[in-house]
Amino acid sequence: MIHTRYIARTVLLKSDNVEKSFKLLNKILATEGVFDNYRNTRYYEKPYQRRNRVSFTIAKTIYNEDMTNRINFLSRKNREDPWTGY
Repeated sequence: MIHTRYIARTVLLKSDNVEKSFKLLNKILATEGVFDNYRNTRYYEKPYQRRNRVSFTIAKTIYNEDMTNRINFLSRKNREDPWTGY
C-alpha cells in the first residue's frame, strides 16, 4: 500500500539563485518525510519486515517524546525546590 501526499507550498526567494531554491525544496521534502517514504518503497518489503519497521518507528517516537519531555523538565529554571524544609 503506497500512500501519496501532495505538498502544496509556495517558496519565494529574493534572488535568482537556483541552488538555494533546490536546497530549500530538499529541506521541505525531508521534513515532510518524502525521502523516507521513497527509500522504504524502492524495493519490495516483506510483511514481517514492514511490521517490524512500523513497530520500531512507533516505539522510537514514544521514546523520543518521553526523552524530550524529560530533558525539557530537567532544563527548566526557576522551578520550586522539591526538598523544601531540609
